[in-house]
Amino acid sequence: MKLLQTLVWPVPLVMISLMLAGCNVRPGKVPHIVDADSAQAVTVKTRSGPVVGASAAPGTAFLGIPYAAPPVGDLRWKPPQPPASWSDPRDARKLGSACTQAISLNPGAGEGGGLPFGDEDCLFLNVYLPAAPPAAGNPWPVMAYLPGGAFVLGAGDNYDPSRLATEQNVVVVTINYRLGPLGFLAHPALTAESPSGGSGNFGLMDQQAALRWVRDNIASFGGDPARVTLFGESAGAWSTCYQLTSPGASRLFQRAILQSGSCVDPVSMAPVAEADADGVAYAAKVGCTDPAAALACLREVSARTLVRTASTRRGIVGPASWGPVWGDGVVPLRPDVAFEQGRYAQVPVIVGTNRDEGRLFAITTRNQETFETRIQQQFGPKAAQVLARYTEATQGSVRLAFAGVWTDARLACPSDALRQALRPRSEVYGYEFADDRAPISLPAMMQGGPMGAYHSGELTYVFGTRWALADPADFDAGQAALATAIRTAWGRFAHGQPPASPASDWPAFGEEGLVRILAPGPVRQSADFAQRHDCAFWSGVLGAG
Repeated sequence: MKLLQTLVWPVPLVMISLMLAGCNVRPGKVPHIVDADSAQAVTVKTRSGPVVGASAAPGTAFLGIPYAAPPVGDLRWKPPQPPASWSDPRDARKLGSACTQAISLNPGAGEGGGLPFGDEDCLFLNVYLPAAPPAAGNPWPVMAYLPGGAFVLGAGDNYDPSRLATEQNVVVVTINYRLGPLGFLAHPALTAESPSGGSGNFGLMDQQAALRWVRDNIASFGGDPARVTLFGESAGAWSTCYQLTSPGASRLFQRAILQSGSCVDPVSMAPVAEADADGVAYAAKVGCTDPAAALACLREVSARTLVRTASTRRGIVGPASWGPVWGDGVVPLRPDVAFEQGRYAQVPVIVGTNRDEGRLFAITTRNQETFETRIQQQFGPKAAQVLARYTEATQGSVRLAFAGVWTDARLACPSDALRQALRPRSEVYGYEFADDRAPISLPAMMQGGPMGAYHSGELTYVFGTRWALADPADFDAGQAALATAIRTAWGRFAHGQPPASPASDWPAFGEEGLVRILAPGPVRQSADFAQRHDCAFWSGVLGAG
């Protein structure tokens, strides 16, 4: 129990839940398609070679397709390279490996330790599409999904998007990308050899390589490379946000959906020079102290040792975490500056959050001492202001006070700031997922109280299938209707339409600051999102980072 009390980032809780419930941790292998009695082999030729997938009544799937060469040996911490070609048909009815990662019970997303799994040879993607082919001359739009996991955990196959694909007549592609230090380590020696003039964004480069694969190959699967929606949740939303500002992603996607994540979050924005300096300390922790030999030394350290070594830099969770950096050729400008100056892909965007994001992070915040310690870790000299504003008395409990801080400071207000920055030049839609009773598979004893619309709680609505934290079998009639409405909105958007019809059911985000409330019951909008989440206070406390 003492070990559990150190937990702060939610993803380890996912794995604990899986261990307790015995759930399948790789829903993306879609056995209801691949292993169906009626499944038929389907062959598609890609630029690298032919792949054999499976098709049955619930849909068609091609799994474990390499979109880049294994980033191992001399290719560790290098931009992704094209995969080797093949001539014999490749079996695409089984998943590729997840990227090397470690399940950790330590606080924060990158504080080391844990149980390592996965492999460096992990740059795979999965393609899901309806069972019937598209009408001649009318290819399906594409939705490319970037999974979350604090940039240290996760894989595309953690999710089953087959229902979304079939219901909405879209192709859904789920993508692996390098994680933790293998995806986001910055170091002066890496920067010196980098063609982009910096290091720390290898995971973002992987995502771009996957999008190039989509551009070059998806037509063979019935998809339209000119209608690609990039979407992701949590770290996947942060990634999507960074890709909006990256020259390397230009014209690789035409729409974007950000679920619970914004790269203008001041706590997580790290310049490459700062990350480089912190990378020297990280190298020393794994025994690479000689500057002249640091790079060769780092490439000899086992991947499992690397992912179990604590981060020495700030990232998505603040101190001791991982994430993209800015100031190199991949992300040249600080994100908020890029949006302010209009130097980003001005595509239609949906940006939203969940009303009770922080409750998943606050599960083990049960006393004032823990609360104060975590706020101090996150906000340093600003912690006193935060602790005076968010108290047990004003929020209802210590747990809810910590949850309120995380919801407002790290997700709600940065997402609102992003909407405000985008709206002068882009078509923007905002939402707040607000189902009070969103299903969750964590045992009640671990929850510590009502979870409400917790972080990631919308995912089972978006995909309509079971994943680690929730099962749509637990929906009541109102929740099932909401899930259908959400998938329809995502599908309409991918097809190039407003997310709702009539448009008044989900108006574009403008000066009034309207966001669509995604909850069972009548359609409604809210104009007081920023006020409810105390965004004026957080703007004063955190500024621009």
